[in-house]
Amino acid sequence: MPETATTYAAREHARAQEGSVVGTQPTVPSTSIGDPPAGVEARDVLWEEPLGAGGYAARTLPVGSRLRLVDLEGDTCVALVLHRADRPIERLCAAAPPPTTTPCATPRSS
Repeated sequence: MPETATTYAAREHARAQEGSVVGTQPTVPSTSIGDPPAGVEARDVLWEEPLGAGGYAARTLPVGSRLRLVDLEGDTCVALVLHRADRPIERLCAAAPPPTTTPCATPRSS
C-alpha cells in the first residue's frame, strides 16, 4: 500500500515535506531574497521565483513595479505576455531567444 493511500498517511507525508527546498519554487517570504537587484532593498521585493524548463508564472504587480528576469544557466528562451490588470484586452507580447554564437544569416560569397 502506498504511503499516501489514506488521508492520515497523506497528511503525515505532506508534513514530512516541511522545510524541503527545490530549485523551482518561490522564495517565501520574497523579502528573504539573497541577491536583490542593485538599488532595490530586499524588503521591497514582491516576488522571486525560479522557473524550470517549460515553467510559467502569473502574477499581478502594482503599478510602478520593476520586473527582473535572470537567465541562471545561459540558455533560456523567454516568452513574456503582460496584461493590464484592470483592462486585460491591453497587452504587450515579447519574446527573447537564447543567446547564440552562430550568425542567423550567412553572407553570400561573390
